[in-house]
Amino acid sequence: MDKANKKIIDQLLERASRLYWTYVIQYNQAEVYHRKLNRLTLISLICSGLIASAAFLNVIISFGISEGIGNVIIFFLGLTSTIILSYISKFDYTKRIESHIHSGTTVRRLWMKYQSLITDIKSGRFQNYEAICVQRDMLRDEEYNILKDAPITLQTAYRKADKKIHEGKHGEITKEEKVMCNESQNID
Repeated sequence: MDKANKKIIDQLLERASRLYWTYVIQYNQAEVYHRKLNRLTLISLICSGLIASAAFLNVIISFGISEGIGNVIIFFLGLTSTIILSYISKFDYTKRIESHIHSGTTVRRLWMKYQSLITDIKSGRFQNYEAICVQRDMLRDEEYNILKDAPITLQTAYRKADKKIHEGKHGEITKEEKVMCNESQNID
């Protein structure tokens, strides 16, 4: 393999590695939102159950003890449940989850295109340097168009992705993908 092709492969490997990180981070962000939505929904359901229990308690209390305590409990539980449901609807976690999964899938597809181009270069499919550059530049432009519209991720998702990739806990990472992400230091 000539020196020019090695340089392009190094560049492609670097881009592919960054895309793989982006893909994993997007999926982790979806997981973060999913967990948060589940927690908020559970709290809201618990509050609703407690409201029903407090209402029942209020009925019982009204037969002999002060009903003011029951009313205060019902008020605060109802307020808590309303605040949580308002928060859930305002931030529309379901839509955010779908957005991050879509973004992750789109980035993953582009990452696979980078892998294919590297394989094609190594196998000698391209006869000249200019053809390789055209393909590389097309991928670069596609990458820009995908990433400019990607949803924002939080530091939590980044840390989870870092842990999964470095500890090998990401369900879809294969031995070949790990090699691909670290290969730029080992090119012949």
